[in-house]
Amino acid sequence: MSPLLTDDEFKVLESTPDGAAVAKKLKDAGDYIPKSRFDEVITERNTLAAQQAKIDADRKAAEDDRMRKAGEFEKVEQAHRARIAELEKLAADEKAVADEYRTARQARVDAVKKELGDNWLPEFESLSMASLDKLSAQRKGAPPDKPDSGKPGVVYQGKTMSEMTPAERERYIQAAKNGEFKNQ
Repeated sequence: MSPLLTDDEFKVLESTPDGAAVAKKLKDAGDYIPKSRFDEVITERNTLAAQQAKIDADRKAAEDDRMRKAGEFEKVEQAHRARIAELEKLAADEKAVADEYRTARQARVDAVKKELGDNWLPEFESLSMASLDKLSAQRKGAPPDKPDSGKPGVVYQGKTMSEMTPAERERYIQAAKNGEFKNQ
């Protein structure tokens, strides 16, 4: 006896005295699947399998097309790789220059720190090399607001920094930026 029964076969089975008990057991146990439902599920499975096969074929065709186009993109990729190599070399060169600058700057900081001795302040570490040079020159001589001591100090238009008004200091800064600065 096949586990798949049509509805008619199941009705015939129920109509016999011994078969009714078997049919009831099949229904109660959940082993009974009507043939119509079984056919429905098989048809749905076959439809889904056909759809999956079509999707797989489309994917393979798209992949093949992409691979053909990849040949065209290889030229672009090679150009990009060449540009990347060029930029990496440039970055390495710039890093080397920056490292040299840092080394020279640290040497200058150490030299000025040694020159100033106890006058060195931790804030001076962040000064530019030009500012360190100015600081070294000023600290070797008189303070900038005492030019009378016979040592150089900052004087602009006949006034020391401490004698200048804020507006005059601003003009002094602009003159220094414009290259008109004179250390008298």
